[in-house]
Amino acid sequence: LVEAIAAASDQGGSTVLVRPGTHVLTETVTVQKPVRIRGEKGPSVTALDGDGKISLLNVLADGAEVSDIAIANGGGAGEPAVRLEKGVLTNCVVRNGSRGGISLMYDGLVTGCVVSNNATSGFGGGVSTCGGTLENSLVCGNAANRGGGVYIYHGAVMRNCTIVHNRATVSEGGVCFASGWWD
Repeated sequence: LVEAIAAASDQGGSTVLVRPGTHVLTETVTVQKPVRIRGEKGPSVTALDGDGKISLLNVLADGAEVSDIAIANGGGAGEPAVRLEKGVLTNCVVRNGSRGGISLMYDGLVTGCVVSNNATSGFGGGVSTCGGTLENSLVCGNAANRGGGVYIYHGAVMRNCTIVHNRATVSEGGVCFASGWWD
């Protein structure tokens, strides 16, 4: 996967197809160009797995898109399964992250995703936001100190999401709303 992304055009328009199966990664995939990474048959049969040892995706590029993939068992060195600063995460399942599911920042967009069974000792077991937009997604079964499902701060937007069955050890099991917009 790392090699395919490196070979993709810096100008955009490239698609990297991930074949069905569970692909155990040994290093974080960093996306620094406008490439589309798509699971060939969808998240029910295509997964990236961190074996609980690494953060799986670090998306830093405008125009980058990750779709139709399950992202499982991420977490390592205090990082969540996915860090999305820019670009789009769509129609993905982010599950079983040991340091949280998604860190959503700046101009990132998470849409049409399921974020489930992630945990962290910090904020936002499912999704921790510092900007970015979370929309049309299901966030369930996550746990954190605060904001078991979602922790929203610094201008983040959340709209049309279902947040259920999350828990927190201190407060706000579903959503901890520090600052941002809820639509």
